[in-house]
Parts: sequence; structure tokens; C-alpha cells
Amino acid sequence: MKKLSALAAALLGVLAFSVTAMAESPAGETGTAVPSLLYCIPFAGILLCIALFPLVMPTWWEEHQAPVVLAWSLAFIVPFVMGFGAHHTAEVVLECIIPFLIAKLVNEIKNGCTLEVIVRYGLVLVAMAALSLTFGALAGSACAKASCGFARNLRKDMFYKIQSYSFENIDKFSVSSLVT
Repeated sequence: MKKLSALAAALLGVLAFSVTAMAESPAGETGTAVPSLLYCIPFAGILLCIALFPLVMPTWWEEHQAPVVLAWSLAFIVPFVMGFGAHHTAEVVLECIIPFLIAKLVNEIKNGCTLEVIVRYGLVLVAMAALSLTFGALAGSACAKASCGFARNLRKDMFYKIQSYSFENIDKFSVSSLVT
């Protein structure tokens, strides 16, 4: 019962953080979100947990390490997905997991694993690299659309601003200076 209530409290905390982070990252006209400084809180929290809990409460940390890391990870991933989309988040998560799998593979090789284990790790790493490449292409496409939308809105606003100038103001500027 204690574990269930702790998990429920962690999930409520993640939900509360998600709503707060999204409220702090307003969407622009093109639908892109601006990162909030609140995204630093989960990162700092997980670093502090990893650094301090083994020293202060080692037995508690050994028993609750996985749920604590999961709660801090969700506190970052959930609002990030809501703000920037799943393809950006999936690319980042995959690129963070690949080095850990490679390190695990190196440890397996040191311990004298079979060729079957190496091939299995290799196939998983190739699949993760392909997925990361796919999600990266999707993220690049979304970024290109956002930047084109921003440029379009900027040109439109500049056009309407120039249209509001009087003829006297327009005569003071050359055509090239009005465009740039």
C-alpha cells in the first residue's frame, strides 16, 4: 500500500510539473513551443538524487532507485512530449540509451560472451540507430516548417508595417533598406 501511494504521489507530481512547464512554454504563431527553465528541475533533481541519496540513505536508495529515476525521467519526458512532439523526444531518448547499450556490450565482451550475444546487441543497436535517424529526420522536417512559418510571418508583419508609413517616411528610405 505504501508503494502504491508513493507511486500515485510521484505521478501526481509529474502531472503537476507537466501542466506548469507547458504553461511556461507558450506556443508561437507557427505552433512551436519555447523551452521553459522549468525543464532544468527534473535534470537537477535526478543529479542530486544520484549524488546524495547513496551517501545519506544508502539502503533506501538501493530499494527505491528505479522508481525515483523513473519519476524524475517522466517529469522531464511528459512535458517535453507535450511541448515538442514525440519525434523530438524519441530521438533524444534513443540517442541517450545507445551509449549505455554499447557500454553493456563492452562489459559482456569482457566477461566472455558468445557471438550470439554480440550479434543480438548489434541488431538492437542497428535498429535503434535507424529509429533515431528516422526520428531525427522527422524533427528536422518539423524545425524546417517552423522556421519557414516564422520567416513568412516576419515578412508579412514587415509588409504591413511598411504599408503604414506615410509617403514622407517612404521617401526617406531607399527600397533596399525597406526590404532589409
